[in-house]
Amino acid sequence: MAGRSVDNLKKVPLFTNISIGELELIAEKLEPVSFKLNDIIIKEGDAGNCLYIINRGEVTVSATVPEENEEIILTRLYEGDYFGEMALITGEPRSATVRASTDVNLWKLDKTDFDNLIMHNPEITLSLTHMLSQRLKDSNRKIEQRERFFKSQITPKGQIDEIGVFNLLKYVEENSLTGRLYLMKDDKKALFYYEKGQLSRLDYQGKDEDDALDELLQWETGSFKIEPKIYEIMDQIQSVPAHKKIQPAKLFDKYLTEKFMEFIKIAGARNIQIALNRSSHKFEPYFKVSKGIRIQIAPSLVIKMNLSEEWTDKHTLYIAVLMRDIVRSLERDVVGLDLWSPRSSLPLYDSALKDIQFYDYYEQAVDFIRD
Repeated sequence: MAGRSVDNLKKVPLFTNISIGELELIAEKLEPVSFKLNDIIIKEGDAGNCLYIINRGEVTVSATVPEENEEIILTRLYEGDYFGEMALITGEPRSATVRASTDVNLWKLDKTDFDNLIMHNPEITLSLTHMLSQRLKDSNRKIEQRERFFKSQITPKGQIDEIGVFNLLKYVEENSLTGRLYLMKDDKKALFYYEKGQLSRLDYQGKDEDDALDELLQWETGSFKIEPKIYEIMDQIQSVPAHKKIQPAKLFDKYLTEKFMEFIKIAGARNIQIALNRSSHKFEPYFKVSKGIRIQIAPSLVIKMNLSEEWTDKHTLYIAVLMRDIVRSLERDVVGLDLWSPRSSLPLYDSALKDIQFYDYYEQAVDFIRD
């Protein structure tokens, strides 16, 4: 491969400690491959026989949570990132599914070529094995955290004797649950239906609501499960033709709706409202443009852009700083938030946010939020 490929390889963390001569040997074995948007590059459970390095584009890594039969996003990878590396060492089945988030150009290194390389070049073995082993540990830790986080935060389960029925009902009310609460004891099952923290219906052995509630409040044992309604972001966001430029106010209206719904599912409406109030109060004195941006979490999510002037970089910077400070505040108390991404899951909006450098502002916002 060309020298330019070797230069790019040096930027990949996997090859950080490899000499130029060793990189040239590896580069000779790399095969360029391409995938289209939404193509599955590797599938969870399939046999693994190669490593991929992203030359251009983005991919999404997801996995199925055992016993839940739900697919969750583990991470997103970009130019310079790599995946499928454990196949080079063990050849074991893929532990996750990787799908193209955009059209992507990749470099592919087959296990057969890798085995030949390390057989004839033992100096490469030490560098790569150390890096791959560390990557495996980090990957396993993140997957384990994500599974625990998904089960405990998105669909909390537990024993009634550990929290009590009264406290359960108080929890779903304070966190504006829209969804269902299940209580199970022996062969008995009660089902609560909630809309924004308000009980809309209670089904329990055909009894009227008051009698059912009186009995259920006496339960001291049994199990529970909280099942939030899955928010359909796509239903809320109107389709915009790709050839039309999205107005910034509309763009951020939809983006903030998407991200604050994610926050609410992760940490609950009450915690998000507190974090939002704190961050808004902290930065409003420095951003006059904040007066035209209204965000309300409880009792329901409301995003309004009442702008008296044209959108400027100051509006974009304010939202970036606000979001970054909220995330920083939540990270102290919410387990698993480090796996959250500021990137939009919708390619059209994600691309528009890139164009106006919102993600760059978000990364730089750390300078504004230092205590």
